[in-house]
Amino acid sequence: MVDRPMESYLVDYEDVHLENWYIVRDMFSDAEIARLLNQVDPLPSKDATTVAKDDDYRASTIKWLPKFKSDEYGWVYKRIFHWIDIANEENWKFDIIGLQDDTQYTEYYEGGKYDWHMDILGRCINHRKISLSCNLNSNFTGGEFQFKFGKDTTEIMLEKGDAVIFPSFFLHRITPVTDGVRKSLVQWISGKPYK
Repeated sequence: MVDRPMESYLVDYEDVHLENWYIVRDMFSDAEIARLLNQVDPLPSKDATTVAKDDDYRASTIKWLPKFKSDEYGWVYKRIFHWIDIANEENWKFDIIGLQDDTQYTEYYEGGKYDWHMDILGRCINHRKISLSCNLNSNFTGGEFQFKFGKDTTEIMLEKGDAVIFPSFFLHRITPVTDGVRKSLVQWISGKPYK
């Protein structure tokens, strides 16, 4: 038997911060948000669903921004990927490949919510490594973005144009909207599926 030194392909633990999330303030300006809302307006919408198919679990409408229409939406995808790449390098150092899912535009009307969930699990979404949620307006009440760590709930304060980026296995929710309409963009960055 030949003695060989062990090799490690893991990033130095001191450089990895799995418990962190990353906030980008003013990821999109007011003018860019107005442009984006004009672009998504004609897209078809549908009621959001979940893998569990529980009607009381999620209440919102969604539209999908086609990633292959780069002349219309390429600027959105480039901006999102730019910031997710920075957040990943500074925090988690996940082995990411790119975008498998289209960007989701979501509207939560009064009473709209998305209860505690993770953005992974299930056969169709086990490739998700990093999630992003960006507020596109602030003229609503309720609709807070929250993380759950053990027994603790942490509210993430996001203004119009702000985004939070986090590992897709973080437990999170959108609390019920009590007034107005909450508008947001959601994106997931993919890597090899968890095994």
